[in-house]
Amino acid sequence: MLSLLLALAQAVAVIRGSPAPCKHILKEIFSPAKEWVKQGPAPADHGFTMRIAMVQPQFEVLEQHLYAVSDPDSARYGEHLSMEEANGLMTPSPDALEAVNDWLVSHGFESHGLERSPSLDWVKISTTVQKAEEMLNTTYHVWKHSESGESIVRTTSWSVPDALADHIELVHPTTMFGGSMKPRGTTYLLDEDTPITLPKSTSPVATAVDPSCNTTITPSCLLQLYNAVNYKVQAASKGRVAISSYLGGY
Repeated sequence: MLSLLLALAQAVAVIRGSPAPCKHILKEIFSPAKEWVKQGPAPADHGFTMRIAMVQPQFEVLEQHLYAVSDPDSARYGEHLSMEEANGLMTPSPDALEAVNDWLVSHGFESHGLERSPSLDWVKISTTVQKAEEMLNTTYHVWKHSESGESIVRTTSWSVPDALADHIELVHPTTMFGGSMKPRGTTYLLDEDTPITLPKSTSPVATAVDPSCNTTITPSCLLQLYNAVNYKVQAASKGRVAISSYLGGY
């Protein structure tokens, strides 16, 4: 009888000590374009890099600063923020940093091993499909693009614990499918009766613009149009030059 009572007491203690089920809040649900065809569940041990973006509570203040220093009519025109000042305005709240850190630690990640951006608003971790599905209460699948043949691992919805819903802005990769990732130029129709006239450059190193740039924009065209074909960064250790590309278009 005594042994039975002890067993019951231990069982009650285990139940009381177990964490309560975590309520998840749906952050996003998405339907990919028809070109993306679901192939099947992603392998549980498939590894990938996950990036977590946190809410920036002072983003509006940062935006106001940027407008002020960029407006020629502003008294603060040209008074750009230092890197430290900009990072300070992008840093999440202390509560958000602590909550997200505790969440990651609860899933087996070591706090000191987390890779963070200078402003602490991005966290990068190496994980697996199985772990990501547990964290985001979702299911990942392999998707194949019917035109390019490209395969990616994505989900169509994801959630986070209730306590993190107001702290996490986005997680990647989740629902970002995009188009075929094959680089391509931006092509537009040209009315033959309305030729494009470009301003003449007075620079002695100006280069002729390839005629094909009248109908298709590529990185090479952009370098020609901005007379930057042979441009080299003056302080290569501190700065870089890049050309933005969105879904393969320029």
